[in-house]
Amino acid sequence: MMSTTFDCCGSTAIADWVSATNQAIVFGGTAGAIPAYGASFAAWNSAASTPGWGAAESILAPSLLPLGSVVTPLTQTSSGSTVYSFTMTVPGAATGTTATVDLSTAADSATLVYQVDFTNGILTITPLDITQAANLTTLEQTLTAGALVRIYAVPVANASNTATAYVLVYYAGDLPSS
Repeated sequence: MMSTTFDCCGSTAIADWVSATNQAIVFGGTAGAIPAYGASFAAWNSAASTPGWGAAESILAPSLLPLGSVVTPLTQTSSGSTVYSFTMTVPGAATGTTATVDLSTAADSATLVYQVDFTNGILTITPLDITQAANLTTLEQTLTAGALVRIYAVPVANASNTATAYVLVYYAGDLPSS
């Protein structure tokens, strides 16, 4: 999976953890802000801090963004990059407010992508491996302005209203209303 990186053990560990977990995707309006979530396990008198508390394990958990729609289509962030981005908004967001969503196509850390199709009363959920060129092309053709998406993402530390998507669901067929 893609991750927000921070120094877990050095002199800036606490400041980096606070920065990573003090982020949010802010849509404003009635949609508000979607915060980052994190958990840490601390051990007393560990090798990292004798005597004292040492963070043995830390994790940032993806937050569920509201059902939203694509504003600008999926594009590669730079030539040769495994990161692709699009912008989205959600109902109730302040006028003109969007969030940038980053997807990874890197092997062993690609964003999980699912197509949800509800047509003629039949629900089909299809995984899409975006490390494969044909599937990435399908996603690029699908994530155009107005496409409905649901995302689990972690806000990116020190990046303006940007999130790293862990799971992306896009809808086809009869679209959901909420």
